[in-house]
Amino acid sequence: MIKLGIILVVPLKIKILKNSWKLVEKYHIYEADAIQIASAKYVDSSQFLTGDKRLHEVAVEEGVSYPALKGWGLLPFCPPSRLVASCWS
Repeated sequence: MIKLGIILVVPLKIKILKNSWKLVEKYHIYEADAIQIASAKYVDSSQFLTGDKRLHEVAVEEGVSYPALKGWGLLPFCPPSRLVASCWS
């Protein structure tokens, strides 16, 4: 998926870590989830996909998510774009 340009792998930066801790404190979410949202914000992602309802709600609140996935399941295909996906929740 990386070679096809469908998913962007974001290297972990100090700025992302700092911003993720703000999200942990604000929303009381897991550190890994906060890093995913902070990474999406860092690269100005056009989409953030997740099967986790709470994570989607936080992402929407932070302005980095599109409408929820139907049934909170995984999508079989994600259109090419600057996409950060969280599919392990």
